[in-house]
Formats: sequence, structure tokens, C-alpha cells
Amino acid sequence: MNMFLIPADMLFGAKATMADWWIWDQIPVTIGNFIGGSVFTGFALYLTYGQKKEASPATITPGTIAEPGPVS
Repeated sequence: MNMFLIPADMLFGAKATMADWWIWDQIPVTIGNFIGGSVFTGFALYLTYGQKKEASPATITPGTIAEPGPVS
């Protein structure tokens, strides 16, 4: 919203300069969007996929695997 209102106010005679607009609006908003977007995106990805857990070795005993052959 400020990307429109502040330049429009300048056109109508507000005592603001382009430097004021960049320093006090565009730079903080850009930094906030970058930090907020990266934090919230990272947090959402962390919640979605979580941490990788180390796989435990599977123990297979001879009785757990079906032997090939005719079905009786």
C-alpha cells in the first residue's frame, strides 16, 4: 500500500522526498520481507519434512520371508 500512497502523496505536494521514501519505506519493507519470508518458509518446510532420522538396520530372519513355490 505504501508503494502507492507515498509517491501519490508526493505528487499532491507532500513534503517527502524520494530519498525519504526509499530510506524509510522501501529498504525496511524489503529487509522485512526477506527475513520474514525466509524464516516462515524455512519453518514451514521444517514442520512439513522434519529432521532426517538415522535408519536402523533391518533384521530379517529366515521365517519372515516367504519361500518361492507352489501355493497350496
